[in-house]
Amino acid sequence: MPKAYCSCCRKDTHHKVVMQRCQTEKDKTVLQSLVSSLFQGGHYVKMEKQGFCRVCNHRSELTQTDFSNVRVI
Repeated sequence: MPKAYCSCCRKDTHHKVVMQRCQTEKDKTVLQSLVSSLFQGGHYVKMEKQGFCRVCNHRSELTQTDFSNVRVI
């Protein structure tokens, strides 16, 4: 497990990294969403990595540490 700074615990703690679905754009029209789903694929869902402290389960920013080679659970 990677270590990162937790602002809640105020120290470096182990973090779990999970994938979470990105927020979709709500201001698209029906035609725009249909065209984008045709070109991107209807099955495609954009995901992003998010880190959570193992001690207090507080969500932490992943920009401080490189989590590119971390196994996602």
